[in-house]
Formats: sequence, structure tokens, C-alpha cells
Amino acid sequence: MRTLKMLGALTENNELTKTGWLMARLPLPPRYARMMVEAERSECILEVATMTAMLAGTEVLLTAPGKGRLVADRHQARAVDDSSDMFTFLELYRQMHEHQRDLDAWCEENFLSAPALLEARKLRWRLVGIAKRRGSR
Repeated sequence: MRTLKMLGALTENNELTKTGWLMARLPLPPRYARMMVEAERSECILEVATMTAMLAGTEVLLTAPGKGRLVADRHQARAVDDSSDMFTFLELYRQMHEHQRDLDAWCEENFLSAPALLEARKLRWRLVGIAKRRGSR
């Protein structure tokens, strides 16, 4: 309850706010739902839907026993900015489309989960669709 109040989803009397109603209609945990509501208000749906989908689903970055350094190097090569994984997730999503024909091989080579990326793509489509039905651009 405290988290929902902090996110602006509940009043002090534990009633849903307008923001809370918008959040409740999203297939996401509260913190991610709040991100999407703000994205709708700020008109940055595509970027935030991508980041949310990459965060909310199965882990995209894989590990491999005995290959720690190689895995770290491959993941670091994909990193866009050391200050935030969000830019890296946006870039990974973009690259996924570039490698659509050879997605499994690309993912294996770079220690990424193809099923997790495809799951993120489905969730992103769903989130963008909900936002568009609610009038967002």
C-alpha cells in the first residue's frame, strides 16, 4: 500500500487515483505501470515501452559457466552508456530487428536470450497498443 501511495496510485484513504486507474489497466508491476503512465503524459511511449518490456520480462543478458570474461566482454561491447542500462536495452532492441533473420545465432554469439527478446517485443507491442487506444501518440 505504501508503494502504491508513493507512486500516486492510491489516496491517503486507499482509493485509486486517476493515475492508479491508468496503472491498473496495464499488465505490469506497479513501478513499471507508473513509468508507462508518465510516458503517455510525456509523449515518449515508444522508448519507455521498449525499456519497460526489456526490464519487466525474462532476463535478456545471459551468463555462461566458465566464460565469465568472454560474456562480460560481449555484454560490454553492447553497452551504450556506462551510466544506465536503459540506453543499452534500447540499442539491443534496435539491433534485434537488424538481426531478425539470424536472431538465434546473433543471440548465442552475444550471450543474449532470443526468447526473452521476443517476449519483450510482444510486451512492447501490447503496451504501445494500450497507450494508443488511450489516445497517446
